[in-house]
Amino acid sequence: PGIAEVFNRFATMPWENLCDPAVQWAEEGHVVSSFEYGILEVMKSSNTYFPSGRAFFTPDGFTPRVGDRFRNGSLARTIKNLADVIWPS
Repeated sequence: PGIAEVFNRFATMPWENLCDPAVQWAEEGHVVSSFEYGILEVMKSSNTYFPSGRAFFTPDGFTPRVGDRFRNGSLARTIKNLADVIWPS
């Protein structure tokens, strides 16, 4: 509700346009850096405790390696669905 109120008061463009960069980033992913790889390895036991964490943080059963493209299709779908439900075109 808070985001909706801020959007309704101050937005100057459609919600979909505001979400487009986040959807694109989630779909296309980003290249894993050595720093990110280190953090993912350090946090692996916590991040993979539940099945959903294992599916996300170790998509092929392993931590994405440095230079791999790390995508989040579920996040992209969630953002698109929220845009459609909360602010339909």
